[in-house]
Amino acid sequence: MNLKDIIKLRGINGWHLANTLGWNLLGTSLVLMSTRYFLEKKPTTTVFLQLFLFIGIFLVSLTGGLLFGRLAADNRGLTYGVLGSFASAALSLFLVVPSGGILGAMLAIISVAGGFNGGLLSYKKAKRKV
Repeated sequence: MNLKDIIKLRGINGWHLANTLGWNLLGTSLVLMSTRYFLEKKPTTTVFLQLFLFIGIFLVSLTGGLLFGRLAADNRGLTYGVLGSFASAALSLFLVVPSGGILGAMLAIISVAGGFNGGLLSYKKAKRKV
C-alpha cells in the first residue's frame, strides 16, 4: 500500500472518518487541558508532563485508528488512522507551536505515528492453515 492509497478518500465511510476526527480532537483536547492543569498545579515537573503529552497523544491517535478502523470493517483501517490523526496534529500545531516551538511539531509527528500504528493494528489477522 503506497501513500496515494492511504490518503485516497474513495470507498471509505464518511461517518467513521468523522468519528475518528472527533475522537482525536476530543482526546487531544483532554490531554492538553490536563497537562495545563498539572503544569499550573506543580510547575517543576515539566519533563514528566512532556512525557505525558507524548504518550497521551500517541495513545489517543492509536486507539482512534484501531477502534474506528475495526468498526468500519472495510480493510481501510490505515486510512482512518492516518487521516484521523491529522486532526490531532493540526490541533497540537495550532495550540502548542506558538508557545512551545518544536514541541508542537514533535506532537504532530507523534500523533500521525500513533494513527499509523493504530490503523495497522486494525487489520484482521489471516487465519493460518496448519
